Amino acid sequence: MANLQHSVLTAAVKWQPLPAAKKRLALPVICFHCLRVNGVHHNFCTGCGYPVQCYQEHLQLFNNRRKERMRMLRGCYSKVLSARNVLYVSATFCAFSALFYATEASPGMIRCMVLLVMSLLFVGLGTWSLFKPFTSLLISFLIMITLIAINTWAEAARLFSSTSGWYTIVAQLALLYYITRGVKAAYKADVLQD
Repeated sequence: MANLQHSVLTAAVKWQPLPAAKKRLALPVICFHCLRVNGVHHNFCTGCGYPVQCYQEHLQLFNNRRKERMRMLRGCYSKVLSARNVLYVSATFCAFSALFYATEASPGMIRCMVLLVMSLLFVGLGTWSLFKPFTSLLISFLIMITLIAINTWAEAARLFSSTSGWYTIVAQLALLYYITRGVKAAYKADVLQD
């Protein structure tokens, strides 16, 4: 009996964990910021970027990245706001044009109705851009391209032969520029938020 106890004690002292058992003992790290489970060897959370190994330089790097991300988001939001304002200005222009055509001696009711529908469409897209900026501004861009193409095709001779035609072309290009900037900024903001 004493020999059995002695052999068990010597076996317990000589026992060492296997290398595979050492690997299993490394527990994953949970992020304090978003509660995502991360691997042991990660310095930053794979979900939110918060440092899971709390070293001062990691925390400083995270704060710098967050400040830069917020600065970029503010820039994107200002471009989306300018594109939204372009939509509202376009809606106002269409509404006043519809009123102008409605008060003429021979009113073009079809033209007036089309302008009113376009005005409502631009107001709706501008409002929708508060919730889904990329989708609404992309649809706005496609509608503007279509309307500009139809206008250019229908009045090609007048557009390129008169001064008011050139002003119309410049105004249309400016509208497209701001809408395109808004689409790119909305896409970038969506990427930065993920």
